[in-house]
Amino acid sequence: LEVVCTARCIARCLNLNEDLTEAIAMGHDLGHTPFGHGGEEVLNEISETGFHHASHSVRVCTKLEKNGEGLNLTYEVLDGILKHSKGKHGSATLERASLPMTVEAQVVRMADLVAYINHDVDDAIRAGVITPEDLPASTLNSLGTRHSVRIHTMVRDIIDNSHDKDVITMSEPVKQATDELKKFLYNDVYRRPEIDEA
Repeated sequence: LEVVCTARCIARCLNLNEDLTEAIAMGHDLGHTPFGHGGEEVLNEISETGFHHASHSVRVCTKLEKNGEGLNLTYEVLDGILKHSKGKHGSATLERASLPMTVEAQVVRMADLVAYINHDVDDAIRAGVITPEDLPASTLNSLGTRHSVRIHTMVRDIIDNSHDKDVITMSEPVKQATDELKKFLYNDVYRRPEIDEA
């Protein structure tokens, strides 16, 4: 729901289609598995066709919902759901070759990044996996030390740098700090054995 709220806020400030943005955001993670990305990796290993939560989200919307009839969603919504994920190595901003077909889908992709990075940092601190002092100092200097400040910095930067453009983007300093924080989470939080044991 935070992705929905963040995406609608960005879409409104950029005079985009808020309803399309919300529809993509509501469906973007329907295909997530139990046990998070660990569950996704196991399913990917054992499935003959592979498994990725974004394509499974589309499958949920088109083949599983309404007793197999699927939902009556537009191609633009399904494309946005399919292309919302950045993956481990995906940058905070989009390359033209991987753009979804609508700017609204790009907004959802960025809102998803903002939401999960900030929530994962807070969850890791609350769980005692990391302390605030473990976070890269350069990211704190650029984005802020508190959850709400980081979100505000990222969202405001996206809005300020995407007005009247066909690509939703961040400024280079905020993009670098966001990429660094994401890299920190993948390297120092997500792969910790105590998380899998919990």
